[in-house]
Amino acid sequence: MTVGFYRITDHICRECRGRILERVDVPGGGFRCSNCGATVTKAVEELCACGMRIESAADLGFRCEPNPEPTFKFPHEIIVRKRTPEDTAAATKQIAIPLR
Repeated sequence: MTVGFYRITDHICRECRGRILERVDVPGGGFRCSNCGATVTKAVEELCACGMRIESAADLGFRCEPNPEPTFKFPHEIIVRKRTPEDTAAATKQIAIPLR
């Protein structure tokens, strides 16, 4: 495990849905999943669900964002949503990706 100072981000890991942390004590310190420990050194999108792409490099349209309506059943602070063509907050389709 890397010891350092981290800041919690508004992103979740594409592998395990854990929150992503940004290392802030070293310039360009990178990002780390708080759950599975995966790390990247460049951009948060390399680890985040926002950055999910298919082999042709097409953006799949997933975005990490605050959960507008946390419930007892789905209390997650940050969720992943698939944007609809209208791409408005009211017109997004929620993709439920539960934490393990």
